[in-house]
Amino acid sequence: MKNETKDIAVIAKADTAVRWCQHASDYLLKHGGKQWKYLLVLHDDVGEHNTLSTYIKKYEKKITS
Repeated sequence: MKNETKDIAVIAKADTAVRWCQHASDYLLKHGGKQWKYLLVLHDDVGEHNTLSTYIKKYEKKITS
């Protein structure tokens, strides 16, 4: 939920997922695969009017440290 995006546990889980996606991407790109991305999308922003590229631009999480 939108009000939980600043929660320490949510942030920690998202950071872990971003790192996992980075490790998966590093491996897969070396072996003919594709890059992984982690998106933390707010449930009230999901709708038919959005495209995957819209979500990526707005919600892609990157490694913070």
